[in-house]
Amino acid sequence: MDSAVIKIDEISDKWFKNNKIPEEKFFEVLHAAFRQKRKMLRHSLSKTYKIPPEFAEKRPEKLRLEDWLSIFRVK
Repeated sequence: MDSAVIKIDEISDKWFKNNKIPEEKFFEVLHAAFRQKRKMLRHSLSKTYKIPPEFAEKRPEKLRLEDWLSIFRVK
């Protein structure tokens, strides 16, 4: 089994409150996206979450925090 560390910059309790996002749900989406190595979001998230078309062909490591926010808001 491989392991990885993901660093997320510019995120805080205030960010979650301002964006009205439950922290645990946000990290649940991230965990699902990163669970399978090198998968595009359409493969790793589409069964559970709606993905905006502009992100379907992207890999999770290529997204910015604002992109994740867009994905979460659609779900």
